[in-house]
Amino acid sequence: MANEEHLAQLKQGVEMWNQWRENNLEVKPDLRAADLSGADLSGANLWMADLWSADLWGADLRGTDLSDTNLWRADLRGANLGDADLSGAYLWRADLRGADLTGVNLMNANLSEADLWGANLESANLSEANLWKADFRGVYLKGTIIDLQTSWEKKWKLVWQILNQGTEGLDLGEADLREANLWKADLSRANLINADLWGADLREVNLTCADLWGVNLSQADLSGANLSEADLWKANLRGADLSQANFSQANLTEANLCATQVLGTNFEEATLTGACIEDWDLNRSTRLQRVNCEYIYLKENKQERCPRDANKTLGVGEFTKLFQPALETVDITFQSGIDWQAFYLAFQTLQVEYGTENLSIFALEMNGEQDLLIRLRTSPFIDKSELEFDAKKYYNKQLDILENQYKKELGDEGKNLEENRNKSKNLLEIIHKLARDSYNKGIMEVKGSH
Repeated sequence: MANEEHLAQLKQGVEMWNQWRENNLEVKPDLRAADLSGADLSGANLWMADLWSADLWGADLRGTDLSDTNLWRADLRGANLGDADLSGAYLWRADLRGADLTGVNLMNANLSEADLWGANLESANLSEANLWKADFRGVYLKGTIIDLQTSWEKKWKLVWQILNQGTEGLDLGEADLREANLWKADLSRANLINADLWGADLREVNLTCADLWGVNLSQADLSGANLSEADLWKANLRGADLSQANFSQANLTEANLCATQVLGTNFEEATLTGACIEDWDLNRSTRLQRVNCEYIYLKENKQERCPRDANKTLGVGEFTKLFQPALETVDITFQSGIDWQAFYLAFQTLQVEYGTENLSIFALEMNGEQDLLIRLRTSPFIDKSELEFDAKKYYNKQLDILENQYKKELGDEGKNLEENRNKSKNLLEIIHKLARDSYNKGIMEVKGSH
């Protein structure tokens, strides 16, 4: 156990402690199994101290001199060791999970079998360090210094190479990168065929045009990553976080997207034929415009094919209409009646301008005997006020054209004009045509009497 006198001296504060150390250079502090959790020891002189099994959980050790210390089995979880000197320290089986080791000097330190899960080693010095069997899952190694004498497993050296030297000349096919921290790495055009990236931290990674055939990305964090034009044929993304990621023009043929988070994800022009989307979590910011998809599976293991008939495929834009969630609506009100032919022609013009996948009729409502409200269903990325303006503009334009035609056909200016404009037969005919082009015929509502 810790020497009570040494422990009492340390608890007087760093300034008093450092003065005591200076006056007692021959003393090797005995702080074994001491409870120093949450302590502020920044800048302390702990050179040669025995901290065997000490509890330093959450301690502030920034700039501390821990060189040649014994930290065997010490608890350093969540500790801040930024710029500390741990050269020559003995950290066998130490618990450093979530610790901040930014810029720390670990030269010639022994971290064999240490648990570094989720620690930050950015710009740390690992020259001549013994890292054998140390757990580097989730550890950020950008800017970390190593040399030929750094001893660690091949897997973690590969992670270091990717972050610090790039992937040029590296064949990452079938590579084991499970739970690696590759945050913001450049993996564009990389060969990752059949690589295992289960649970990897791939936030904001550049994977444009990467070859990801059969890759295992299950449980990986790909939020904000760029995978445009990447080839993910038969990739396993089960349970992955793909929020805000860019999959535009990517090939996701037969990919497993079960239980994925696709909030705000961009799938524009991606290919999803044969993919499985069981329990994927999307929102109205998820972009499914112009997705290429002949059929999709709603359950894992190729169950519940859509469309069910194996001889049928989804038409152009049909995937978007079926799966784009909670789109915005725009209300267009027509007072004192409506010319259905003018509206139909105007609506066709709007669909050409905004895209059929971004615009459909959601509901029709009669307010009183004359006023009619038409609710359009549209993408959240479209300016609603601009759409409303265009809808009225195109309608009025068509109305002017048709009114001139009506006058010529009737031969008597204005005679029976309103009667022709509001015939029930014409209304039902136009509604039927528009329904065929809408997101779902079942959501078309006509409220009130006509």
